[in-house]
Amino acid sequence: GIVSDLLPEIMSGFLNEYPNISFVVFTGGSDRIQESVVSDEADIGIPFSAKPRPEVEVVLSHPLPSYAVFAPTHQFASKKRLSVRAVLGQKLVVPDASFGLRRLIDRVAFNCGVEVKEALRTNSFALMKMLACTGHAVAILPKAMILKEMASGELCAIPIEGPDFMNAQIQICI
Repeated sequence: GIVSDLLPEIMSGFLNEYPNISFVVFTGGSDRIQESVVSDEADIGIPFSAKPRPEVEVVLSHPLPSYAVFAPTHQFASKKRLSVRAVLGQKLVVPDASFGLRRLIDRVAFNCGVEVKEALRTNSFALMKMLACTGHAVAILPKAMILKEMASGELCAIPIEGPDFMNAQIQICI
Protein backbone atom coordinates (compact mmCIF):
# COMPACT_ATOMS: atom_id res chain seq x y z
CA GLY A 1 0.00 0.00 0.00
CA ILE A 2 2.85 2.42 0.61
CA VAL A 3 4.93 1.46 -2.43
CA SER A 4 3.60 3.99 -4.92
CA ASP A 5 2.78 6.82 -2.54
CA LEU A 6 5.18 6.92 0.41
CA LEU A 7 8.14 4.66 -0.33
CA PRO A 8 9.65 6.58 -3.29
CA GLU A 9 10.05 9.70 -1.16
CA ILE A 10 11.57 7.75 1.73
CA MET A 11 13.92 5.85 -0.60
CA SER A 12 14.99 9.06 -2.33
CA GLY A 13 16.07 10.62 0.95
CA PHE A 14 17.92 7.46 1.92
CA LEU A 15 19.69 7.26 -1.48
CA ASN A 16 20.80 10.89 -1.17
CA GLU A 17 22.57 9.98 2.04
CA TYR A 18 23.74 6.48 0.98
CA PRO A 19 24.12 6.49 -2.83
CA ASN A 20 25.78 3.04 -2.99
CA ILE A 21 22.82 1.24 -1.46
CA SER A 22 20.37 -0.64 -3.66
CA PHE A 23 16.88 -1.90 -2.91
CA VAL A 24 14.79 -4.88 -3.89
CA VAL A 25 11.11 -4.18 -3.21
CA PHE A 26 8.19 -6.56 -3.45
CA THR A 27 4.62 -6.13 -2.31
CA GLY A 28 2.20 -8.35 -0.49
CA GLY A 29 -0.20 -8.53 2.36
CA SER A 30 0.89 -8.14 5.97
CA ASP A 31 1.12 -11.92 6.45
CA ARG A 32 3.36 -12.35 3.40
CA ILE A 33 5.56 -9.43 4.43
CA GLN A 34 6.15 -10.89 7.89
CA GLU A 35 6.80 -14.35 6.44
CA SER A 36 9.45 -12.86 4.13
CA VAL A 37 11.23 -11.36 7.14
CA VAL A 38 11.06 -14.65 9.07
CA SER A 39 12.41 -16.67 6.11
CA ASP A 40 15.23 -14.14 5.43
CA GLU A 41 13.84 -13.25 2.00
CA ALA A 42 13.67 -9.68 3.29
CA ASP A 43 15.78 -7.75 5.77
CA ILE A 44 12.97 -5.32 6.57
CA GLY A 45 9.20 -5.59 6.31
CA ILE A 46 6.67 -2.79 6.47
CA PRO A 47 3.25 -4.31 7.20
CA PHE A 48 0.06 -2.50 8.18
CA SER A 49 -1.58 -3.54 11.45
CA ALA A 50 0.18 -6.90 11.40
CA LYS A 51 -0.57 -9.66 13.85
CA PRO A 52 2.22 -9.93 16.44
CA ARG A 53 4.65 -12.80 15.84
CA PRO A 54 7.28 -13.80 18.39
CA GLU A 55 9.95 -14.26 15.71
CA VAL A 56 9.40 -10.76 14.26
CA GLU A 57 10.61 -7.65 16.08
CA VAL A 58 8.71 -4.42 15.50
CA VAL A 59 11.39 -1.72 15.64
CA LEU A 60 9.07 1.18 14.84
CA SER A 61 5.33 1.74 14.74
CA HIS A 62 3.93 4.81 13.09
CA PRO A 63 0.33 6.01 12.98
CA LEU A 64 -1.31 5.58 9.59
CA PRO A 65 -4.98 6.41 10.12
CA SER A 66 -7.46 4.99 7.65
CA TYR A 67 -10.27 7.07 6.18
CA ALA A 68 -13.42 6.54 4.16
CA VAL A 69 -12.33 7.18 0.57
CA PHE A 70 -14.73 7.90 -2.29
CA ALA A 71 -15.41 9.99 -5.38
CA PRO A 72 -16.20 13.69 -4.85
CA THR A 73 -19.70 13.02 -6.24
CA HIS A 74 -20.51 10.57 -3.42
CA GLN A 75 -23.23 11.49 -0.91
CA PHE A 76 -20.56 11.60 1.85
CA ALA A 77 -18.47 14.28 0.12
CA SER A 78 -19.86 17.17 2.19
CA LYS A 79 -19.40 15.42 5.56
CA LYS A 80 -16.66 16.29 8.05
CA ARG A 81 -16.70 12.93 9.90
CA LEU A 82 -18.46 9.63 9.33
CA SER A 83 -19.71 7.00 11.74
CA VAL A 84 -18.35 3.48 11.46
CA ARG A 85 -21.88 2.21 10.76
CA ALA A 86 -22.40 4.72 7.93
CA VAL A 87 -19.17 3.65 6.23
CA LEU A 88 -19.70 -0.07 6.77
CA GLY A 89 -23.24 0.31 5.41
CA GLN A 90 -21.81 1.16 1.97
CA LYS A 91 -20.66 -1.19 -0.77
CA LEU A 92 -16.94 -1.42 -0.01
CA VAL A 93 -13.77 -1.98 -1.96
CA VAL A 94 -11.62 -4.10 0.36
CA PRO A 95 -8.25 -5.82 0.36
CA ASP A 96 -8.11 -9.58 0.75
CA ALA A 97 -7.71 -11.29 4.13
CA SER A 98 -3.90 -11.41 3.92
CA PHE A 99 -3.80 -7.65 4.52
CA GLY A 100 -3.81 -6.12 8.00
CA LEU A 101 -6.23 -3.47 6.76
CA ARG A 102 -8.79 -6.13 5.87
CA ARG A 103 -8.48 -7.73 9.29
CA LEU A 104 -9.02 -4.30 10.83
CA ILE A 105 -12.16 -3.73 8.73
CA ASP A 106 -13.50 -7.20 9.61
CA ARG A 107 -12.79 -6.74 13.33
CA VAL A 108 -14.57 -3.38 13.42
CA ALA A 109 -17.53 -4.78 11.44
CA PHE A 110 -17.78 -7.77 13.80
CA ASN A 111 -17.67 -5.52 16.89
CA CYS A 112 -20.46 -3.37 15.40
CA GLY A 113 -22.53 -6.39 14.35
CA VAL A 114 -22.39 -5.30 10.70
CA GLU A 115 -21.66 -7.45 7.66
CA VAL A 116 -19.14 -6.08 5.15
CA LYS A 117 -20.79 -5.57 1.75
CA GLU A 118 -18.05 -6.17 -0.81
CA ALA A 119 -18.19 -4.46 -4.17
CA LEU A 120 -14.65 -5.69 -4.82
CA ARG A 121 -12.05 -7.73 -2.96
CA THR A 122 -8.52 -7.47 -4.32
CA ASN A 123 -4.83 -7.53 -3.45
CA SER A 124 -4.31 -4.33 -5.46
CA PHE A 125 -4.51 -1.00 -3.68
CA ALA A 126 -4.29 0.70 -7.10
CA LEU A 127 -7.48 -1.09 -8.19
CA MET A 128 -9.16 -0.18 -4.90
CA LYS A 129 -8.41 3.49 -5.54
CA MET A 130 -9.56 3.29 -9.16
CA LEU A 131 -12.93 1.75 -8.27
CA ALA A 132 -13.47 4.29 -5.50
CA CYS A 133 -12.84 7.02 -8.11
CA THR A 134 -15.77 5.73 -10.18
CA GLY A 135 -18.24 6.50 -7.41
CA HIS A 136 -19.58 2.94 -7.25
CA ALA A 137 -18.02 2.01 -3.93
CA VAL A 138 -16.23 3.31 -0.84
CA ALA A 139 -12.73 2.23 0.15
CA ILE A 140 -11.13 2.41 3.57
CA LEU A 141 -7.52 3.45 3.08
CA PRO A 142 -4.80 5.45 4.77
CA LYS A 143 -5.06 9.06 3.62
CA ALA A 144 -1.33 9.00 2.86
CA MET A 145 -2.06 6.52 0.05
CA ILE A 146 -4.37 8.87 -1.85
CA LEU A 147 -2.63 12.25 -1.63
CA LYS A 148 -2.19 12.49 -5.43
CA GLU A 149 -5.82 11.58 -6.06
CA MET A 150 -6.98 14.10 -3.46
CA ALA A 151 -4.81 16.84 -5.00
CA SER A 152 -6.25 16.12 -8.46
CA GLY A 153 -9.82 16.07 -7.12
CA GLU A 154 -10.41 12.41 -7.99
CA LEU A 155 -10.94 11.23 -4.39
CA CYS A 156 -12.10 12.55 -1.03
CA ALA A 157 -11.02 11.19 2.37
CA ILE A 158 -13.19 11.67 5.45
CA PRO A 159 -12.22 10.54 8.98
CA ILE A 160 -14.18 7.64 10.46
CA GLU A 161 -15.31 8.27 14.05
CA GLY A 162 -13.85 6.14 16.80
CA PRO A 163 -10.36 4.94 17.58
CA ASP A 164 -10.17 1.81 15.43
CA PHE A 165 -9.36 3.39 12.07
CA MET A 166 -7.73 6.54 13.45
CA ASN A 167 -5.26 4.54 15.56
CA ALA A 168 -4.17 2.17 12.80
CA GLN A 169 -0.39 1.64 12.63
CA ILE A 170 2.22 0.74 10.09
CA GLN A 171 5.20 -1.16 11.49
CA ILE A 172 8.80 -1.60 10.48
CA CYS A 173 9.75 -5.19 11.25
CA ILE A 174 12.99 -7.12 11.32
